[in-house]
Amino acid sequence: MRALPLLSVLALLAQVSACGGGADSSTGALAGGAVARRQALAAGPAGADDAPAVAADTIFAWAERQYPDLFPAGPATQGVLYEYKHFQARRYGGPGNHLGLVNGGTVYGLGRFTNGELVNLGSFESYLCQASPAECAPRPARVLRVRIDAGSLQCEPGSGSSRLDMRRRLTQAGVAVVGSDCGFGSFAVPAVCGYADTRYWMFDIADADAAQAAALGFLPIDKDSYPGTPSEGACSY
Repeated sequence: MRALPLLSVLALLAQVSACGGGADSSTGALAGGAVARRQALAAGPAGADDAPAVAADTIFAWAERQYPDLFPAGPATQGVLYEYKHFQARRYGGPGNHLGLVNGGTVYGLGRFTNGELVNLGSFESYLCQASPAECAPRPARVLRVRIDAGSLQCEPGSGSSRLDMRRRLTQAGVAVVGSDCGFGSFAVPAVCGYADTRYWMFDIADADAAQAAALGFLPIDKDSYPGTPSEGACSY
């Protein structure tokens, strides 16, 4: 699914509304029949020690400030399994909209503002510099790409570390991150549910910070085992 920036989605929806599009039909898409068909499993509100939820809240709070009519502040962040993706998500009952962030760092929208379709709104990094400017840094002269295993398991969407949390492991230790992506290792593993997959996160840092990043478990890309080629699929669950 092609990623659409939030502003592009809003522009498209304005066109749909002008043409008499039936936005009301999408109301409650997560809460109604689509859930039964697509097995949405919602947990209770995320606790204060739920790291993925806390990370996602940065993005949600920014969206609520920028687009209060679409995303009025107030909902708690919840864990949701929907269309085989594990989200940290918020449901905005009045406008009938939802925002979600998957572990790979992809932001999704669903509801009236997407005309009832689950829409990929792009990487969280498309919004992070606006949501939390202190977490962004100028691109250094010499960039090094490092990686760390996601720790995710086959058949278990949402397992392992989140890309945003791993990014913050670096930045909170003083290692500036100027970009990130998702990939799969080139080595084979048994295709068994519950067995580790080969997903990993990649981060672009200053070459001068290599030793500090390595001490945190982030190692330079190995071209044999970890080719460093971004994969959209690795970001999607």
